[in-house]
Formats: sequence, structure tokens, C-alpha cells
Amino acid sequence: MLFAVLEEESEGEARINGKILSMTFSGASDECIVLYDDITQAEIISPHYESKDKEIITKPVAYVKGSQLEVSLSFEILENIESDDDIKIRGSIPALSSKDDDIEYEIPETTPLRSSSSESNTYTVSNLKSGVNFPNTIEYYDPLKIVWEIYVDGKWKKLSTTEVKIMILNINPQLGDVLLFETIADIGCRNASGLSGEAEIVSEIWNDFKKTGNYSVPQVKNASGDILTYWKNGGDNNGEGQYLSGLLKNNNGVCRTWAELYYYVLKAQGINNINIYEIRSRYTNIDDGYGGSIFTKSVLLQETAEGIQPEEFNYIWGTSMNGCEANSIKASGQGNQTPPCEFSNHFVVVYNNAQLYDPSYGTGPFIHSDESLEQESEWEANSVGGFVVRGKINQILDENVAKVNSSSREVSIKLFK
Repeated sequence: MLFAVLEEESEGEARINGKILSMTFSGASDECIVLYDDITQAEIISPHYESKDKEIITKPVAYVKGSQLEVSLSFEILENIESDDDIKIRGSIPALSSKDDDIEYEIPETTPLRSSSSESNTYTVSNLKSGVNFPNTIEYYDPLKIVWEIYVDGKWKKLSTTEVKIMILNINPQLGDVLLFETIADIGCRNASGLSGEAEIVSEIWNDFKKTGNYSVPQVKNASGDILTYWKNGGDNNGEGQYLSGLLKNNNGVCRTWAELYYYVLKAQGINNINIYEIRSRYTNIDDGYGGSIFTKSVLLQETAEGIQPEEFNYIWGTSMNGCEANSIKASGQGNQTPPCEFSNHFVVVYNNAQLYDPSYGTGPFIHSDESLEQESEWEANSVGGFVVRGKINQILDENVAKVNSSSREVSIKLFK
């Protein structure tokens, strides 16, 4: 939601003293798409533009590419006019204008309806349709400007310029029971603006998630410009971070919700050949051990624990480690330089059954194939430092022990959704 100061007059311009009071964008249900607020999870309802005192309140709008803009509005004339018998209104949209020298009025002139009150100079027009359609590509107009003019007393005069954020989606999204939150549309349209090809869309949206180097901290921003984070301050917001809605509400989430964010941003743009995969350690149920987990390459291993079986688990986790933060900048996550270094499972996104993306850490794409599960995955080789087993190992030592990642596959990668 945007608050702005009402525009000032510019010198030398034929103007009429008045203002747009409210504006509502609409269209067919498969062209003008319902958005939901990140915080309240409520439907973002009209008006999408509203003038109140010295402020303007706006709300975002979403259309599908190639669709037609439709708008209803009310306006007020604040000066005396000779007659409103021939009054008309029209609008030009610079972003949609042709490159010809002559201005094209994408919202054709029409006669407004005056308020029934004899003391009011308020007028309304309903369901005005643009004369040109939106491009057949994803677009991001922040804002889309419409210049409104009034024909009164025998001449055209500028009334006002309105500004509303309008996002053009690649398709009418089908997200199942997941709501189309503003940030899901915003990330996709902002990064893939001007595109329509699937591979380009996937690549350009990923550029917003990915790291620029081993020591960088990726920074994905929501629709309000705030940085979204991964396990910031060591928590998941009392469990809310376990859900996509919680990530968007609190700007903080866990690996599953980060995978879902990238997944649904792509789905909202018509990318359907994508899946979320869950990764777990293959040592979860080894002998009498339990709670097998994975640790990242950020951990520095030190002393060995002799006599442990299986013998490759020769590090005592918790006493022979130099701590998760010893070298954690190498495993920086979204908006967080020092996320947790150990996790019982992890979630990633696979595109076209060939490319694996790790949205939580901004790494990838890695080569992926469901047909080569016996070989170490490229993700594992670049991301996993080793494995932990908690509890007794072969009844020898009641310790949490760890091993270093080897060159063979030691994780299971299973389809989640």
C-alpha cells in the first residue's frame, strides 16, 4: 500500500482545478487476478487508488499478459465551469503508448455521469476499457501512470496523473490452495519483466535468489522492499516460519518455506515442470542411533573419537567441533550470514528434472537426475560437510557422533510435491 502527497501543478500547463477521488481496476476473472495481502492474508480489494485529504492510498493490481485494462473512477472539479453539458474525460498511458510523435489516448474519451446532488461537482465513469492491450510478456509497472484530461468549456485540460503498481503475469495462476500473495507476484514480475520464454523466466527469477559468491549473503526482497531471511536470530517465529504465509508475514522462514516461495513464484508465472524435493541423511536409522542429520560445509571438525563403530563416525558432535559459527560465512543463507549449520532434513526445488536449486542458501543450479541416485549428487558435494547420528552407536558410546561427507551419495532425495 502506497501513501503519497498529492501532485503539484506544473507551470505553463492547461489544467483544471480538480482531482481523481478513487479508481478501481477490473476485468474478466481470468484476466484481472485477485491478489492477497502478505500480512493479513486478506484479499486486496478496491478501490486501488483513493485520494484522502493530502494523501493518496494505492493498492497493487495484477493482470494476465495480453489482457485489456478496465477501470472505473470518480473525480471532482473544484472550480466553476460554464457548463458541463459537453464534458468528457480521457486517459493516456505513457507505458502503453506507441512510439509515434502523436499521443494516443489508450483510454478513449467518454462522457461521465454527474452526481445527483446539485451542489456537487463529482462525476463517475464505469468500466472504461483501454484501446490497447498489455504486452504479451511479463511486465512490472511500478507505477503505471495514467494522465487524465477533461474536456470542458471547449478545450482539453489536464486533471491529474494517477500512479498504481500493476503487475502483468505470464498466465492466470493455478496455485491450488495457496493464495497469490502480492510478494509472489511481485518477485516474479519484477525479475522476469519483458520475458515470456520458460527457461528465461526461471533463470531471471533465480538471479534474485542466488548468491554472487561463496561469502555473499543473498537478499530477496518482498513487495514492500524488506529483505526476507532464512532462520534469522535462530528461530522460526514460533512455528509460523514453517509455512509460506508465515515467511511472508514475518519476513523469516525455514528451508521448506523458502523452497515453497521459489516454487510458487515460478508456478504463478506458468512454470509447471517443477517439484520440491526433501533431502535427508541416509544414516537416520543406523543401528541404535536416531535423528540422523546433515551439517553444512561451514563446520570445522577437530578431534577424533577413537573406537566408534561404524568407524567413519570418528568425531564427537558437540565436544570435538569448533562450533557452527566457526566458518559459517561459507554457508550464509537468505538475508542471514550465520544460519544454523545442522538440520534433520532440507528442501530444494528441481526444474525440468535436471536442475536443482537451493533457495535457502541461494546456491545452484546443480545437476540433478533421478536416475543416478547411487552417485553423489552435485548439491551434496557442494553443500554437505558431513553427517551426525544422535544416541548410542552399536551400544559402544552414548554420544552424538559425526562423520565427514565422502565421495559416494549419503543423502536420500525424495519427491515432496
